[in-house]
Amino acid sequence: EASHSDAMPVNLRVLDRVGQELYQRQVEGLTDPQLSLDREQLAMRTRTGVEVLDLTTFEIQSYPRYDAFAVDAAGWLAGTVLDSNQVQVHNEDGMALEFSLPASPRRLAFAPSNGNLWVLTSSALYEVDRFSGVVAPRFVLKVEGELRDLRVAENAIHLGARRVTANGFVGRHVVLSPSGRFQS
Repeated sequence: EASHSDAMPVNLRVLDRVGQELYQRQVEGLTDPQLSLDREQLAMRTRTGVEVLDLTTFEIQSYPRYDAFAVDAAGWLAGTVLDSNQVQVHNEDGMALEFSLPASPRRLAFAPSNGNLWVLTSSALYEVDRFSGVVAPRFVLKVEGELRDLRVAENAIHLGARRVTANGFVGRHVVLSPSGRFQS
């Protein structure tokens, strides 16, 4: 994969269900595209930062460059500040929230039910109230290894964990309830 500064321009095209082009634009350094849960917002890293394209109006919001980021259905964007433990959350009015965690965030996701932000570090999962900014640990890895992946669904939170063994790696899928309680 090319680095952000060396990446070739990409033609971003939005098509309707029958294949008719609705929107087209060239984006330099496009990586890590992701849709909001309602599929009306497309967030992407570009050469200069993170952009969110509203797929109904085709308006673009630009944000600073982030290590990891997530977008929700209302167009809120959360991003981890490069090389830090800080997370910034933006809404339609600008910066809504900023907080730090004890370790560097790896993955971010908004909950579909209440819109709270879930933040994964290598050893813990935190829930952040999107309005008050209260950060609450919901799951801590108690065995040797690291948390690597996060997916938040309507009725479950899925974590990917791995640990190093003498023969390589062993992965585990951890499922939590929407409140962060262990299910399997």
